[in-house]
Formats: sequence, structure tokens, C-alpha cells
Amino acid sequence: MTQVAVQNFQAKRVLSVLVADDSPIIQTILLRILTNLGHKVVMVGNGLEAVGAVRSKDFDVVVMDMHMPEMDGATATRSIRGTPTDIAFTPIIACSVDNERDHVESFFEAGVNAYMEKPIDTEVLLQTIDEVLDEKIHELIMDGDRTANALRQETSDSLVDESDGDIDAFLDTLKSIE
Repeated sequence: MTQVAVQNFQAKRVLSVLVADDSPIIQTILLRILTNLGHKVVMVGNGLEAVGAVRSKDFDVVVMDMHMPEMDGATATRSIRGTPTDIAFTPIIACSVDNERDHVESFFEAGVNAYMEKPIDTEVLLQTIDEVLDEKIHELIMDGDRTANALRQETSDSLVDESDGDIDAFLDTLKSIE
């Protein structure tokens, strides 16, 4: 069993991150990546819970699935942006397997700051967080004789490797959705 390749990164500071996703598998992946870097993570399973969480606690960034039950990510984003307080400016990263141009544009029209395609890639996630916060928080670290390119390739190749065949099959399905 290989762990998420987050050991190749370090965070300069701890972030408070809200993850809004209805998939327990995606929640687990994001939780592992972010907590292994020392970040504080709150998980919710739909847009209504995301709006409530943002209204009750300050977050540095929100990673929001766009297709959730009860309230989708775009509607939740519009609700957060419509709040007459500073929480309206909380950076939101849309996260979805849906990469059709019109749909991605609608995510930005709803008010997201960035879009990230599933399956989750550790390096892309951390770069996207850095971009929306306009700060270099996550650094790729060197390990012995390995080069940065080798570490990047290893990170991309080992998004998640679980011993459970159902999770592997699910991740393969996500990778094949284009």
C-alpha cells in the first residue's frame, strides 16, 4: 500500500480548509492530503452544509464539489458570495469531473476563484490553493538524489493507492471520465 505522495511537499503555514463533497472517497483523499500537511480540515457533504459552515467559521479556502445533493456547489457559491460580510470573499475552488467548457464557465459565473478537475492530483490541488490565496504556501521538497521532476511524476502517478479494490476501481473510473 502506497500513501498519498504528500510527503514530497511541506506547508509554510497551517490553513483552515472546508471540503464540501458528497463522496466519502474524495473526502478521504482530500482529508489525507491536507491533514498530512498539517492543515485543519472540516468536511461537509452538501452545499447547504457548506454555506452553514462558512457562515459559522472562518476558512482560508473552500474546496467545493459542483455536483452535490440538496444544494449544488454553484448555488452554494452564489449564496456565500451574497453574504454581506467578509466571508463573501473566501476563496472557493470548484472541484468536479465535469470539464465541459460551458459548465466550467458557469462555475466561474457563480463566483468560484478556480477550477480543478477530478481525480484529485496532489500537486495541482496544492498549486491551486496557493494561486487562489496568492501566496506560496506549499513547497516541493527534495529527498536525497531525486530531482524535482521525478518527484512531480511520482506525485502524479500515485494519487492514491488503496488496498481496497473497490476504491481502486472507483479511482480508475474517475480517471477515465473525460
